[in-house]
Amino acid sequence: MLHMLYIGIDLSDKFFDSCITNSQGVVLSTKRFDLSHDGFCSFIKLVHEHESDSHNCIVGLENPRSRLVDFLAGRGYTVMLTNPNAISSYRKSRKPSEAKSDKDDAKLIADYVREHHTSLRCIQIPEETMRELSLLLEDRDRLIQQKVRFSNQLTSTLKEYFPQALDAFGSIDNKCTIKFLKRIDNYAELKALSAKKLEQLLKECGVYRKDSKERFYQATRKPVYHISQALVKTKVRLKNALVTHLDLLIQQIQEYETQIHKLMDDSPNGHIFLSLPGTEHIVNQPASVNGD
Repeated sequence: MLHMLYIGIDLSDKFFDSCITNSQGVVLSTKRFDLSHDGFCSFIKLVHEHESDSHNCIVGLENPRSRLVDFLAGRGYTVMLTNPNAISSYRKSRKPSEAKSDKDDAKLIADYVREHHTSLRCIQIPEETMRELSLLLEDRDRLIQQKVRFSNQLTSTLKEYFPQALDAFGSIDNKCTIKFLKRIDNYAELKALSAKKLEQLLKECGVYRKDSKERFYQATRKPVYHISQALVKTKVRLKNALVTHLDLLIQQIQEYETQIHKLMDDSPNGHIFLSLPGTEHIVNQPASVNGD
């Protein structure tokens, strides 16, 4: 009998649970991985410990719009769609009285794929499109990691000399905040603005909603502690450098997502990725968020 692995994947927002079984349904491994390129590589490494030939592995997913599908299919793995309703019915028939859990679902999907793989649908994307899409998604991940690092640095910098800016906006890396930080360097500049000019500034930065404005005004009314001019001058310079890099990264990530949209729209299986709920909102949500 041909040695095959049947693998169930249960996807969540930040991670995915896996269950690797053999042809007899014996569980060889269960493990949770981060939903990231590093997590994908770690998962493949685990699979290779049991089977080095990807063509002898069948992977089942309930929500296969995830970029994990691209990663696996681009490396020769057979990825099959499992209907959530079918898995739910399968769960009830197997364990009618037990509560649902991610690890149990990964095992259920592995069992379901082993029993029904001949009737399940494989995801097939043209090879060149698959390769380009996979690379775009992996590179986009790296850009997002850089964006997170710059966002964290900018947050730390503002905490040192301009904490009101952090309190004024819901997110440090949205368009409103970036526009504001390009215009205003420190708290003294902000307080020097007349009510009319401040209202105009908020409008130009894209802050329109009443609750967003109220949050902004509350932040500017908080008590101010003394900060030396030397600290302000040096941190303003760092703030400007970080904002410039962050703004460029946000734009570039958005361009990547536009291209990802196009490739998925052009793919015969693009509707699969576009219609199912996403774990990373790669397709259904743009990279840069207005925040207002």
